[in-house]
Amino acid sequence: MLFKYRPAVGPFPRQISTSFNGLVYFGRRTDLYHLQYHQTPLRVFKRQITHYAFSTGVFTGLGTGPVNSTTTQNADSVYYDGVVNLSGVAVILAAERIKLGLTLGFDHLLDKYHKVWLYQGTPWFGLSVGLSLN
Repeated sequence: MLFKYRPAVGPFPRQISTSFNGLVYFGRRTDLYHLQYHQTPLRVFKRQITHYAFSTGVFTGLGTGPVNSTTTQNADSVYYDGVVNLSGVAVILAAERIKLGLTLGFDHLLDKYHKVWLYQGTPWFGLSVGLSLN
């Protein structure tokens, strides 16, 4: 997940979060291939393949989120990045080896302040980026 856009919640204005997020994605994918043949000056045909894909699905993973006195309604005075489980839905477009995804997700803090955490279960929108190495 490249970044998350959070709408305004409580005392916080809308914001972009670039903290760490690692996801596992499960979805259905459709692949499209465009084939072209070009003739060389030696009358040999060279094939060119262009690949596109479209995918929709769900994701889950781990990330970080801000935990401090404001995000916990004064339950904690220490500032730290807490571990969160993030989950949601995604639409992914791919061209060759590059993938770009639009996501809608929800964060759930995994420590003792989860009941008072300001972002617990609130929606966010994100942009994901992927690269195929095969």
